[in-house]
This record gives sequence, C-alpha cells and structure tokens, in this order.
Amino acid sequence: MKLTHSLTNIRSVDDIFPQLKTFQKYRCSFFTSASWIKHWLGHTDSSTNKYCLSLKHNGTEIGFAVFDEIIRRRRIFFKPAILSLHDSNSDEYDFTIEYNELLVDPQYLTSAIDSLLHTIAESHRHHEIKLNAITSETFNEIQSLVHNYPILHVLQDKTSPCQIVDLTKFSSIDEYRQFLSKKRKYQLRKSEDYYSRYGEIKVQVAENCNEALKYFDELGELHENKWQSNGEKGAFSNPVWVNFHKAIISDEFNNNKIILFKLTAGMTTVGVLYIFLDMNKSCVIQTGFLYEADKFAQPGFLTHYYFIEYAISQNISEYDFLAGDNLYKRSLSTDTEQLYWVTIQKKTLTAFIENTLLYIKRNILKIK
Repeated sequence: MKLTHSLTNIRSVDDIFPQLKTFQKYRCSFFTSASWIKHWLGHTDSSTNKYCLSLKHNGTEIGFAVFDEIIRRRRIFFKPAILSLHDSNSDEYDFTIEYNELLVDPQYLTSAIDSLLHTIAESHRHHEIKLNAITSETFNEIQSLVHNYPILHVLQDKTSPCQIVDLTKFSSIDEYRQFLSKKRKYQLRKSEDYYSRYGEIKVQVAENCNEALKYFDELGELHENKWQSNGEKGAFSNPVWVNFHKAIISDEFNNNKIILFKLTAGMTTVGVLYIFLDMNKSCVIQTGFLYEADKFAQPGFLTHYYFIEYAISQNISEYDFLAGDNLYKRSLSTDTEQLYWVTIQKKTLTAFIENTLLYIKRNILKIK
C-alpha cells in the first residue's frame, strides 16, 4: 500500500495543532499526545527548523509526525543535518521522551515506515533521522524495510527494557502482595517497620494543580539531594526541563492526566512520584526519595509498592517504570517492553569516515 508523503516547515504550533488533535486517537502513549508535542515545541530551541511529515492515502491524511532539525558539530569534523522525531536530541532540551512513535492509523504502519525511509533516502538536505525510544514493533518494521533502500543503513544506538506491572492480573491488593517473592515480602515488611518509627505510613495524592506543583517541587529537592550527594546534577538542575514539566502539569492536571503521589511516615516524606495517566495506563516520569544508610530503608521500593496498591484500588490497568533496569523494579513487575534508540543514516563517504573513526576509538578504549 503506497502512501504519498510531504515534509514541510512548521512556522508555529498553531499550524499543526488541528492535525495533532485529529491524530490523538492513534497515539500509543502520553509522549505523543497533543499536550506533550505542543509543549516540546514551545520549550525547545526556537532557532532550529521544525518539520511536519504528512502521510496520505488516496488524498486522505492517515499519518503525521513532527521533527526537530539538528545541525551541530560532532567529533570536531562532522556537521550533518539530522531530523529527530518528537525530540530535540539535546542534553539541554532532553524532556525524556519514551514510547515515541509516528501518529498513524495502525493498518498503515508498514507503509508509513516505508514513507519515512523514502523521505530520508530522497532528501538532499538531511542525512540522518533519529528515532529515540521507539517500540519493538516500529524497530522491527524498520529492520524489515530498510533493505529496500540500499543508500540507507540502521544504527542501533542503544536499547533499554521497561519494567511493567499489568494490574489487570490482580483482582485485589492482597493478590498482588502474594505475587511478590518471599524475599520481597520480607523486605517490604522490614521497610514498613523501619519507616513506622517516624509515624503512621500514609499515601497522599495531590488533589489540585497547586498541590501537584508543590509535590513536584518537593520531589525535585529529594531528587537533587541524591544526585548532588554523588557529585552530579539531576534533571531538576536544568530549568528548561523543570519549566517544561511544570507546563505539562498545569495544562493536564485538571484533565486527570497527571498524578503526583507522595508516601509519608508521620511528618517525614519517604518518596514522591510524578506520573502520567493516559488511556488508563500509568507511567512514572520522575522520582524523589529520602535515602538513608539503614539497609531496610528502601524508599524507592516502598513508594512504588504503595503506588501499585493505590493504582489497583483505582482500577488503573498498568504501571510502567519506563526505560532503565533495576532489581526492585523487576521484582515488582509482571512484564517487560523493549525500547530502541535508532539512527537511520545515509551511506555517504562522510558517514563512512565518521563511523570508521568511531569504531576505531571504541576498540582502543576496550583495549585500555
């Protein structure tokens, strides 16, 4: 099934907002929602070109995607023009997108991926497309179709598992607790005993936007304390990231898309979670925990566990820890989804030289 496609420059968010709203029914997560893309465009570097890819079948638009254009020097000598899907591929403008997909009618997915490959193959300006945090379905489609374009090849930059709790498997909180291993149940009891010395363990969920923003600030303090104790900077040290997510909270809290969840013991905050809720699926975007030296002080494990209990009570169907592996996340989860960070690159002489030098560098580092 052949589609027609066009890549056009975006002058403002208003130009594409009707299309964003139209194709919301095809989003696979909040990360490709109208709100996320609108605020991404509003908070990212305004000096870069933004593009809209429109996909049509028999004159009817069936797919849509937004790209940021990246032209920056890398490895001293190279300065390619790159398109990045729903992401700016930059430390300053890294808003942590995941489950990143084309907004397309599922029956046209294969044709849409083919059109994407055709777009970069025929482009005289752009030499690469970055697809950060795409699902295995999209990655497999790319792998199966790229051989039709001898000028292109696919670089798998990285992959990461997402641990997921399928909450529909549990009819009650007790049933979920029984699902945990004997070791985890023991650690849970010990952690509850430890924090109970501060007072009664309670769940608090922000009830309005102002309260949600206060919880978000408190999360930020806990988050930065942890990172700074390791001599590093966390996400909250980047004001662009903070302002972006505050805008998302302000825009979507009253639409029941945002949860700010806090676990306390007496007057002590054990942990705070910042969560998206979309299509009755929840995913945790950022966390802040009160870390202590005692081995039974496991604030992350305990806070996530209590949110899972809360989610079951609210009939939420899924809790996704998002990318990044961790033992306690695995122990709490029922399923795993793999995400891929991929570059589709033209086979140019410049790309060949750059990739060869990078390969040599990596092998020298391995020897050292």
